[in-house]
Amino acid sequence: MVFAHFLLPTECRALLSMAGQLPMAVTPPPKRDEAYRDNWRFSIDDPAFADRLWRAGLDVACARLEGGQHRCAVGLNSNIRLYRYDPQQRFGQHYDDSVRDKHGHQSEWTLLVYLNGDGDGDVTGDALASYKEQAIWSALPLLRGGHTVFYGPAKRQVTSVAPVAGMALLHRHGARCLRHEALEVKEGCKWVLRSDVMFAAR
Repeated sequence: MVFAHFLLPTECRALLSMAGQLPMAVTPPPKRDEAYRDNWRFSIDDPAFADRLWRAGLDVACARLEGGQHRCAVGLNSNIRLYRYDPQQRFGQHYDDSVRDKHGHQSEWTLLVYLNGDGDGDVTGDALASYKEQAIWSALPLLRGGHTVFYGPAKRQVTSVAPVAGMALLHRHGARCLRHEALEVKEGCKWVLRSDVMFAAR
């Protein structure tokens, strides 16, 4: 499930400006039987930011999402993750696990929000953006690659989602997750926000 323009260009720029100041760490090498993963990441527990994202339209969109055992969507996981993929970095084929938060809510859907995408390095003309934000946006190298690809039975490709600035992608995880991967970034860097849609009993 894809939502174009979930974030405005100015919001993407502001987040990218903040992201450039964060102490990101490279993901550790995969353990046995884990998917290959090579990217930078930062995570923070931020209930207020999670609620802000949720009320930006996800609360309405997720009201119709299917949840197991008659559960309904109640919000986003407050564990907010920010990923950066540099050239040649990727995340191999894998499944997203379901998690339970401190409130006892169970995650069933993954949320990815792309902060940049193909061609974004050329965007400089938003009159609402500050000069600093414009400079950061225009300084981003053109992103090539980094698509999110999903596979069905017999490893058949089901769909490929190109990163587009401000676009949100929701997909099932846990027992009903499709095998998927983040393809290698060929040029530039890819920035992604990640959280989970949490469910509780009706």
